[in-house]
Amino acid sequence: MTFGELLDYHVEVRGEHPAVISHPQGMKLSWRQLSDRSIRLARALAEDGVGNGSLVAISLGSRTEYFEAFFACARLGAALVMLNYAYAESEMLALLKIVSEY
Repeated sequence: MTFGELLDYHVEVRGEHPAVISHPQGMKLSWRQLSDRSIRLARALAEDGVGNGSLVAISLGSRTEYFEAFFACARLGAALVMLNYAYAESEMLALLKIVSEY
């Protein structure tokens, strides 16, 4: 079972139950909302050329968007690269250089 299939399963079984709760953001996403948002993001990423084997780097704190990006990348077969949001720009660029060599 892929992560995309796992999310689809939870949509079927749990639908409107909470999947992600972020107290700092004051936000709650149901399984269905998480799936819909990740599908929209996956389509947008695909339109920009992201696909199987692509690397997608994000820099977020503890936000619901992390889960959207994770499942969007999983649906496309892309790898999600997490950048620490506290890194300086030079540190992020160095990490991206290392990751892009693989």
